[in-house]
Amino acid sequence: MAASDNDVWYSRALPILKAVRDIEGSDESYVFMIGDLADRTGLEPKQVVVEVERLIEGGYLSGKLDKMISDNVRPWHINNARLAPAGARVVGLWPSTDPYEALLALLERRVADAPDEETRSKWRKVRDTIGGLGKDVGTNLIANVLVELGRAGL
Repeated sequence: MAASDNDVWYSRALPILKAVRDIEGSDESYVFMIGDLADRTGLEPKQVVVEVERLIEGGYLSGKLDKMISDNVRPWHINNARLAPAGARVVGLWPSTDPYEALLALLERRVADAPDEETRSKWRKVRDTIGGLGKDVGTNLIANVLVELGRAGL
């Protein structure tokens, strides 16, 4: 059975973006090797290659994947790698200008920062429910909540 889009995003793409964020924020080298990203994320190196290519094509990562002539993808690396603006927004380094996207990013951080699996599961349900509404309905919901809070003086 193939993984759903959300499964791939949350289990593969997002951990790679978070690993890049963590490396950028450290004193480590800015050479993003596939093997290092695989070790940091717990993914298979070939899964990392597929997701890195998608993230570059999707505008989440900058750079170009340098593929060496070898069956071993671990030493492959991303030249001039860094988080692109879309990637920086996803991992919370930059704010989103879209309130719906900002809410989803906040919920994603709550999932990641939950102290235990029970709490993490609850945050996932909230995130998945809000995310399942879609942008139009979700934005409308946020606007209505803000109007009601304003009316209540909160």
